[in-house]
Amino acid sequence: MKQEFFNNSIVCPKCNGHLESVPYNLECKSCKLCWLVKDDIPDFSGEPLIPKNQNSIKEAKYLLNNARKVGWRTALYNYKKTLVRKGAPINEDIRVTDWRFHLPNGDSQKILIIGCGMGILPLSLLENNQKIFAIDSVWEKLAFLKLRSADYKNNKNLILLKANKIDRLPFEKSYFNSIIISFPNYFTGYSVNFSHILKKINMFLKPGGYIYVSIDNSFAINRLIRFSKHSMSGLSGNFFDLKNTLRANHFSKINVFAPLPDHIRIPLFSLPLDNHYAIRHFFMKIFPLFDMATPESKKAYGLYFILIKFLVKVSIVLRLTALIKIFAPGFSIIAKKISN
Repeated sequence: MKQEFFNNSIVCPKCNGHLESVPYNLECKSCKLCWLVKDDIPDFSGEPLIPKNQNSIKEAKYLLNNARKVGWRTALYNYKKTLVRKGAPINEDIRVTDWRFHLPNGDSQKILIIGCGMGILPLSLLENNQKIFAIDSVWEKLAFLKLRSADYKNNKNLILLKANKIDRLPFEKSYFNSIIISFPNYFTGYSVNFSHILKKINMFLKPGGYIYVSIDNSFAINRLIRFSKHSMSGLSGNFFDLKNTLRANHFSKINVFAPLPDHIRIPLFSLPLDNHYAIRHFFMKIFPLFDMATPESKKAYGLYFILIKFLVKVSIVLRLTALIKIFAPGFSIIAKKISN
């Protein structure tokens, strides 16, 4: 798939000038800055916002090399088997994108995805014939996504960009209808500020547009007691501060969900945290079903699973189930930008 750089889709991140394709580069006709293009994926990386995650790069390189040898399906299957064997979380499943049905899905929608993972999210959104811009700081992830997208009939609507600094994103202001930020995947292991990132991203979102954020909870039980090593992204926030930050940046209709049992694993439920009745019903009627999980699933969560069961029983007896707002593993947030 050869990427199409449509007029006004991608502009110079410094002066918003027109970019023209030259051999192996994109060149700004106004300020003459150039950006390397490798395998049809332009690289707008600058001084890093975050250091590189060497483990993530190593895994992405292995997956890409394997995909080129045996095909992306077999490579991804083998990669998942490795994760299961290590007891690491698997999130490459269509269920991790169920929240997308809360977003508008018209043909004219332009969507920016920050942090492409292994591609399940960009590819699931392609089904609606929307124009998808996926950026990531790891070139190998984008290259794998490009291989994978060849099996999708709407892949001409997928534009891939390498970028690692919010200030250097090559888009015009108010260009996107929706912006999706997967902080646990994109910013894992680094100290960055949600408010700062939100202000930078907000300039690219149209009034009336939507933002989706997947983010760690800084007060999560597994973060506080350090039983889990998987939900330790440097970027996190608590329920109340995240909502206040969104309001301060002119967002309304803020819906906060707790993907359970964990926001970076395949979610079985997404609990609306502003609905007290839904929370209590979940803990009274649905949570007991977790005891029916397979031994492998229980082992994957280990002591964390036992602790949560105990805390749930105590919170039900003391009528403190609303505390999940404070101690949930992480959040999925959908909010609408206030129209002018």
